[in-house]
Amino acid sequence: MVSATFLQSALAVLSAFVIGDLDLSRSEFGVLFAMFGVTGAATAPLAGRLADAWGGRRVASGLLLVAAATTVGLATSPSYGWMLAVSAAAGLALASGNPATDKLIAVHVPPRHRGSVVGFKQAGPPLGVLVAGAALPVTASALGWRPALALTVVIPALGLVGLWATLGSEPVPERRPREPLPRRSRTTMWWLAGIGFAVATGVAGVLAFLPLYGQEVLDMSPAEAGLMASVIGVVSVGARIVWGWHGARFRTVTTPLATISAVSVAATAAFWGAGGQGVWLLWIGAAMSGVSMMAWHAVGALGLIADVGAEAVGAASGVVHLGSSVGFGVGPLVFGVLADAGGYDLAWGGVLTLFVAATVATLLWRWSGHPEEALPVEALAGRAHPGSS
Repeated sequence: MVSATFLQSALAVLSAFVIGDLDLSRSEFGVLFAMFGVTGAATAPLAGRLADAWGGRRVASGLLLVAAATTVGLATSPSYGWMLAVSAAAGLALASGNPATDKLIAVHVPPRHRGSVVGFKQAGPPLGVLVAGAALPVTASALGWRPALALTVVIPALGLVGLWATLGSEPVPERRPREPLPRRSRTTMWWLAGIGFAVATGVAGVLAFLPLYGQEVLDMSPAEAGLMASVIGVVSVGARIVWGWHGARFRTVTTPLATISAVSVAATAAFWGAGGQGVWLLWIGAAMSGVSMMAWHAVGALGLIADVGAEAVGAASGVVHLGSSVGFGVGPLVFGVLADAGGYDLAWGGVLTLFVAATVATLLWRWSGHPEEALPVEALAGRAHPGSS
């Protein structure tokens, strides 16, 4: 999961270096992130079907190979156009992360341990933010942004070695006619996809432009902006693990998701207000975002795995990830366009609106279901899967 999303985190903390080197506008910089999302959205459903058909280990192996190749490709790109093409290719890894890992969890992890394992695996993206924020600004200042980025190819390389060393070969799953998902599972899938789009759009804008915002508006140095990204990563790693551990304590998955979305509203308000009140409010917003918006997908993944079951979780995860991928692609582009057109106030207002919409939509989901159709995470987390007792 670190490898699936790391290039986006790396570009965000290297934003000032990349924009200065290539003389880009904020809108043009946002388009790089849009290319991740375009490919991710287009291929996420296919990645989910492949995870069901080929097994999670094979799809995860392909993800890591793509991540390694695109890391080197981005670091050696001779032009902005080439960077756009490599960013689009990197979207293949982004699309495969959740379907592959959700499938591995559904098949290999006993139900009673799934909550904590989902929390650990969803801690991967913010761990990438932590590593990128702590290491890349300093390394880029010393060596340049291209060598600094090229050195991070070690992350997918180690991931590939670890994957093959710890998981034995998987038999190709038996091909059988796919039974349609129950109505409740389809409802869960589509609500998660829709709300996930809003959340991912907001998160992507925050991650892509928060370091640049700190440097342009609050006079932070690249190292200070990277440290702020690391704070988000540190808090988010712990938050995702805790949310995974305790997710099953809630009667329905909508309770933690609504809470997360509401706190995300407050975190965005802190980012927005920092421009007038000072950098201290930015640090508060960073910590709040780590426990909220950055943890949303951990809880969403837990609810999806619990409700859908092992046989179809790859395809269902692909649909949910489709919504998130579109958001991750659109978010930085829209944020950049709004910031260029009306300043950061307009951009932060857009992000705030997205998280308000996510909160309202989650509550509507909760209120629209019949009691017998509610998603009892604790009960569903204990559902047996093939090979478990």
